[in-house]
Amino acid sequence: MIAGRLRHRVEIQNPTATPDAQGGQTLAYATVERAWAAIEPVGARDRWATAQMQVWVTHNVTLRYTPTVTMASRLLHGARVLNIVQLTNVDERNRELRLLCAEEA
Repeated sequence: MIAGRLRHRVEIQNPTATPDAQGGQTLAYATVERAWAAIEPVGARDRWATAQMQVWVTHNVTLRYTPTVTMASRLLHGARVLNIVQLTNVDERNRELRLLCAEEA
């Protein structure tokens, strides 16, 4: 991993269940860590959902290994939210994570 490529500061957020007034739970995200990452746009795809066109831009994200990143996590890059679609621990060496992410519209 080339450290100079990790030039984007991201927040790693994990979901937390918060009790609500009706006795249920509300899902919220809390920042658990900040990290440097390489973010590369790789394409876009269009999708029809509920009779509306949605465009999802996909990105490759590379960052140093951290056990706080899971498939349930998401990344914040400024005001942009990147949801993790695929997570790879490169060579299973706990040094580098490669994520395929879809940006929330």
